[in-house]
Amino acid sequence: MVQNMVNGVRQMQTDIGETLHVSEEASTIAEEGNKAIRSSEEQMLAIQETVKQSAKKIMQVAETADQVIQQVSSITQIANQTNLLALNASIEAARAGEAGKGFAIVADEVRKLAEDTNKFSGDIVSTLVMTRDELQEAVTLVEKNISTIDQGVEVVKVAGHSIRKLNEASELTKQAVVSNHQNAENVMKDGDQLEKIIEELNMIAEQFTDQVVETTANLDSHVEGIQALAKDASILSSQAEQLKRFVNRFNIDL
Repeated sequence: MVQNMVNGVRQMQTDIGETLHVSEEASTIAEEGNKAIRSSEEQMLAIQETVKQSAKKIMQVAETADQVIQQVSSITQIANQTNLLALNASIEAARAGEAGKGFAIVADEVRKLAEDTNKFSGDIVSTLVMTRDELQEAVTLVEKNISTIDQGVEVVKVAGHSIRKLNEASELTKQAVVSNHQNAENVMKDGDQLEKIIEELNMIAEQFTDQVVETTANLDSHVEGIQALAKDASILSSQAEQLKRFVNRFNIDL
């Protein structure tokens, strides 16, 4: 029975050793997962910050584009006013006749320059408006991406929290298995000692049994001797009685 117990403890120790190996692997995997999650979390936060900074810069560029559009619009207004003044000057020069020819030529050139300026500034405004609209669309898209990234960061944080909890649980399990493994080793040592004690007790019992058998044999031998002596004594007693009767008879005869 003791041997069965010792064998059971040995098997338990082997099973715990295998469990410890698996627990160590699980703890290592959990730690690697924890590191990966921390790295992902840091990367997501960095991306989040980069996207926010990019959105901020795009908005600044869009605001600058609005300012330029306003300035170019002012130039367009000035060009329109200049064109109107040049037109009035041409009319006045025509009224002046021959004396106003030179002034009419200058007024016409000013009018053409104003028209060219108006057209050029109009093209600039159109381009800037298109650019501003595209920037605003980019800002809207970036804001959506920021929202998605924020959600991703939260998901990574939750996953990181779960992984850390798993890592802690894995470490606690590993510690428990190590403790059980140590306890099994202690029980194994106690079992080995108990097995040795049982073996010694068996040897003592065998020696005692041998001594009892030997003593019993000696007693049997002594009993046989005593029985023989008793028989001899009975014979001697009978002979002594006969001798006594013979002596008594001899005394009577005298």
